[in-house]
Amino acid sequence: MNNIKKTYNAWITGYSGFLGSRLLKYLSNEFNIFQISRNDIIKKNEFITFDTKFKEIESKKFQNNFLFHLATYYNNNIDDNIKASKVIESNILFGLRVINNFHQNFFNKILLSQSYMELSQDKNINLYSLTKSLFAKELELTLSHKIIKVYLYDTFGLNDKREKLINIWLKKMVKNENVEIFNESKKINLTSDKFVSEIFSRIKSIDPGNYELRSNVELTLSDLFDLLIELTNSKSQKIVKEGKNVKLPTYYDNLPDILELKYNLENFKNDIKEILNKEIY
Repeated sequence: MNNIKKTYNAWITGYSGFLGSRLLKYLSNEFNIFQISRNDIIKKNEFITFDTKFKEIESKKFQNNFLFHLATYYNNNIDDNIKASKVIESNILFGLRVINNFHQNFFNKILLSQSYMELSQDKNINLYSLTKSLFAKELELTLSHKIIKVYLYDTFGLNDKREKLINIWLKKMVKNENVEIFNESKKINLTSDKFVSEIFSRIKSIDPGNYELRSNVELTLSDLFDLLIELTNSKSQKIVKEGKNVKLPTYYDNLPDILELKYNLENFKNDIKEILNKEIY
């Protein structure tokens, strides 16, 4: 292993995912990057010659270590034990192996990305949110003084393959296809992948604790539809299918406010235009 030149080390799970792949770019100037895959391998980089089992890393050689635990597995259709086992493996067991294979004091801070749906009082919370909550609670039993738990709302960005609302609507609108809205009055808080990555990259300035990451872009679905129609010059019509409206109050301090970073409507419009210019034809 070569001598490490940068002061800080970023150990990242979920590095190939939507947010993880963006975050890498924001960390590379200041952090040495160590990418941990779900098969318990740290990918080779400028400091590691071969792909290495993370339990074989000589942890005593490293200082100023920050874990960005972004690995997650989402499946909205859990209809058998195999699918359920995959969610549990990805969202609980993998993270526990990462923590347990390093000594208790190895990480200075541990950033966990959580879903805002975990804050819901709905007793029918899905397995995805439940497993993420259980994992975080397990870590908090012994490492609460190191954990930065951030609840994310609706993120979006270029080349998002997760079939999220923004991308589905935009693709329909550029084709002038009608768009289904399940609740016109439901509010949605929207944040770009770039903004989330910028927030996460400032981990050294964030104290351990629980936070929300809300932007200044909070719209009803009806208002969001009208705005996207304007930006796309679409002739799409909305088809309203009233559904359940889960209202989530503010529980924790808003991380962008603490870091004095803003994501506003103008930023949102510019990001939508970038998607339209580069991704959707």
